[in-house]
Amino acid sequence: MTSLALFDLDNTLLNREEAFALWTHQFLEAYGLGESAVSTIQIADADGYNPREQFFSELRREFGITTPVDQLLADYSVQYPSHYAAVPKMIDAVRSLRAAGFKIGVVTNGPLPNGQNSKPTASKTSSMPSASHRSSGHASPI
Repeated sequence: MTSLALFDLDNTLLNREEAFALWTHQFLEAYGLGESAVSTIQIADADGYNPREQFFSELRREFGITTPVDQLLADYSVQYPSHYAAVPKMIDAVRSLRAAGFKIGVVTNGPLPNGQNSKPTASKTSSMPSASHRSSGHASPI
């Protein structure tokens, strides 16, 4: 019999909080915003649950940013995933499970194209799962 272990991607295998914080500071610098803007950005983000179009519309309105939402989304889809890093203890656990004969699966609810495919590539974990499933627009599956 084959054993299976399923993992969520954001804040389980990969550190979303750190990646978002790094992207936030890049955004602050790009748009000349001070540290006081961080809490507004975090609230608008809603831990990644606010659709990105709405998120950037809110940031444009709040900070008077004139860059079109489409351009903000395009920049985000490149910049944000590049800040992802694997959680070392989780990667060690996955390797141990795989060595014990487990198949590894990733089940995630994040949207494409801004990351669910590019996050594992950027964090050098794309070869870890045996399979993956994305359920965009739904609550976290795990």
